[in-house]
Amino acid sequence: MAQRAMLSDITVAALAKGLDGAYARQLAIGDNLANVETPNYQAKRVSFEASLRAAIGAERSARGAGRGRRRIEDVLPHVQRTTATWRRDGNTVDLETEMVAMAKTSLHYRMLSRLMAKKFRMMARTLNGGGGQ
Repeated sequence: MAQRAMLSDITVAALAKGLDGAYARQLAIGDNLANVETPNYQAKRVSFEASLRAAIGAERSARGAGRGRRRIEDVLPHVQRTTATWRRDGNTVDLETEMVAMAKTSLHYRMLSRLMAKKFRMMARTLNGGGGQ
């Protein structure tokens, strides 16, 4: 029972959703870059951080019964299309913006991955009685 609670704690749930959101953003950026020359293509933008923060806040407020974690698990990345065109062909992709977003998202994903690995190492140590690997 304690093991199940450890695997479903707020930190693991939040990190997993953060990874999901960063992955969705990378996919959107990839689509944008692949369509940089496509006339009338509208660039995609992914948002999830505000919803995730709100769900984490709800978990902290709920303090039990798994109600908050359910909210965290229900957070989905929101994909929007940009409509402001500045190019004659109607395409809204800005190559420089996409490259910066790709670098930031890649760093963010790596940081979340490392935090998740660290959390699992801490949980493994706890399960092993504080010693070992």
